[in-house]
Amino acid sequence: MNRINENFRYLTRLVNKLLLIFAVIVIKTLIGIIIPLTTAVFIALLCLPLAQGLEKKFHVKLLPSAILCLITIFSLAGLIILLFTGQLNAIGKNFSSIVHNIREQFVAISIYAKTNLDLDESKSRLITGWLREELLKTGNFIISAVVVQISEMMINLLLIPVYVFLMLIYRNEIKTFLVSLSGSGKSGKTIRVIKKACLIVPHYLGGLVLEMIIVSTLSMIGFLVCGVPFPFFLGFAGGLLNMIPYVGNLIAGSIAMMAALAFSNNLIIVFAAFFVSLLVQLIDNNFVLPKLVASRVNINPLVAIIVILIGGALAGDGGMFLALPTTALIKIMCDESKEWRAIGLFIGNQSA
Repeated sequence: MNRINENFRYLTRLVNKLLLIFAVIVIKTLIGIIIPLTTAVFIALLCLPLAQGLEKKFHVKLLPSAILCLITIFSLAGLIILLFTGQLNAIGKNFSSIVHNIREQFVAISIYAKTNLDLDESKSRLITGWLREELLKTGNFIISAVVVQISEMMINLLLIPVYVFLMLIYRNEIKTFLVSLSGSGKSGKTIRVIKKACLIVPHYLGGLVLEMIIVSTLSMIGFLVCGVPFPFFLGFAGGLLNMIPYVGNLIAGSIAMMAALAFSNNLIIVFAAFFVSLLVQLIDNNFVLPKLVASRVNINPLVAIIVILIGGALAGDGGMFLALPTTALIKIMCDESKEWRAIGLFIGNQSA
């Protein structure tokens, strides 16, 4: 009898591992659908307290409250995007100045190579030509990456509001479905998981806002000290783009370098803009993100870094952004399950 039970437990573990592998394959295959849908889930959870407040305090019906929540959330997002794109447009109008300053920098590099490195004209041209080619490749890569990100954002901007609206409208039906799916004996656990999940997003958002303020402040101070143009806008952009872990700050640093090129022919200021962004990113990735953001969703720093990297490998920037709140939801479910409680403890402290 013991032998049979042991074999059954072994078979159960094997099936669970196979199901996990299958789930990863499915997620990788359907990632284009999962990312906007998951984003919509978190936005809907963020809108939920507002919707419930409108319905209980002001007796607003379900449909108007959902519409008001959407208008509020996406109006704020629209204002931020409008401010951001307006300042980018101001930088873009100086593109001819950027090209002129780049040419002057290459002339300066060529003169420096001739006078200080004892290079003949052919070798000097070879070095400056190589630098020009590498910078063009890097610039094209950054521009294409930004174009891809903007294209994906535009597609998601059309889908996400629809998902959020429907989730707010049918939230009671979704809750009833999840409770009934878990069975009568586990309905209490399911309700606790749902309640905890509704608290995770505001906590996570609070951590993100605090992180954005810290990163923006550090970037502004660094750009101001180094004499980089538009220090306040570029600092704000760094904090905003930093919501995409690891990659966002790199994009912000590239934008800062473009701004420095547009309004200054001092190469030191150009590289200072990049190194300020790099330094802020190191501080954020090693101290701010694990301590302020991950701790708010009860995730230890080691797991936070691992899941962000896994999210990036599976789904790019969207996967990085959604990695921590998704892991927090998984932790909540693991904490309520005897079989998976060890995983919940490994992810972080026991949920309250």
